[in-house]
Amino acid sequence: MYSRITASKNGRDAIRYAEGKGPGQHGRNVLVTTINMIPNGKYTEQMVPLWKKARANHKVQVRRIIISFSKKELDPNNEEDVEIANTIVREFIKTYYPDRQAALFFQRDGKGGCLHCHAIVNDISLNDHKGCTRTQQYFKYVRNGIDAVAAKYIELDDGGKLKSKQTHTERAKAEKAARIMNEHPELQGDELRQVLIEKKAYSYKEDMKERIHEAAIKSFDLKTFFSELKTRGIEAIKKISPKYGEHYVYDFASCPVGAKNTKARSYKLGYSFGPEAVKTIWQEQNKKKCSEGTDFARWMREQGKSCFAFDEQSRLESVDWEMWEELHEEYLKAKEVQAMSTSTELTETQHHCKVKTAGSKKTVKRKSVTKTNNTAVSQLLMGTEDIMRRLSAEQLSTERYEQAEEEFALSNKRQLEKSL
Repeated sequence: MYSRITASKNGRDAIRYAEGKGPGQHGRNVLVTTINMIPNGKYTEQMVPLWKKARANHKVQVRRIIISFSKKELDPNNEEDVEIANTIVREFIKTYYPDRQAALFFQRDGKGGCLHCHAIVNDISLNDHKGCTRTQQYFKYVRNGIDAVAAKYIELDDGGKLKSKQTHTERAKAEKAARIMNEHPELQGDELRQVLIEKKAYSYKEDMKERIHEAAIKSFDLKTFFSELKTRGIEAIKKISPKYGEHYVYDFASCPVGAKNTKARSYKLGYSFGPEAVKTIWQEQNKKKCSEGTDFARWMREQGKSCFAFDEQSRLESVDWEMWEELHEEYLKAKEVQAMSTSTELTETQHHCKVKTAGSKKTVKRKSVTKTNNTAVSQLLMGTEDIMRRLSAEQLSTERYEQAEEEFALSNKRQLEKSL
């Protein structure tokens, strides 16, 4: 299934294009239906009153949403399948764009001959006369919404998403690099990279993809993912665009060949390097952290909490990943607090001193509890980052220190008396 959304400042032209030849003439369309409108062919006339009620600076009149069904999903020549498509699109519009007028034009005369719908949605709401929210303008909002509705009626065809995109040049370099690696299996890391550069078989994008995949496997959330990327010479930021939705922008600034443009967007590299695929990898890694016997699992039992949700349909328990992230963050904070509280302990050092006893003078060797530059080191492991926190002896209260000195002096005196 394919979907997209665009904005139009000229609603009349958008409707004319979807109609085909002109108002009321549906030569291209196999079916035309409406939502919150009278199906009389005068769609523009019915939307105009709402356009006039919008703010003066509001320019967008309609949102054009295209939804195309593959031939594996719906047969364009089957009238029953056309009705199923109508049911899916109507439910989607009513659910995700409520209180808005919409004219739905179903066609099958496209380049691929697939059944598709041009949904012309009035940007101005019937109730408050406001435009679509920022979220409603995103491509991802449309894609996720239509997929969720359509899944209730048909089996979805993802079209075989390209996990990794390559140009002809990159593909040729990748094939050459594979031959070199097969011939020289002893080459690894920087040494292999240098040989590939010399043989003109090095592709900085393929190198970037490999590093991104390694970072994803080593991480369990966005913070650790970006940290792992940084250790591999890649900077990354998360962005959202109306057309492509949520995606990452990678910058391979440490590229060894000095490429002119070292930046790449995840959707240009392929599905495997975008937020959805990376999050799937995190979830696989995090399954181990939910298993019985782990510190995290024991902590959840002690707190009476769980990151598992019960599915009524499948009658099985599955991990609620939003809850997992929330609880795991709480667990790490609790672990940090516990480590901080137990790290402030006195340490013992060996040193010589003179002790005077009644009736005699004698030099003895004794132990003393004293201040040190660093009294404790607390090491917390968060993902792949080692966070070291050092507590100085000055943080110990003077009263506690003096008490320890007195206790030692008394103990030392008793041992000395026994030895005499």
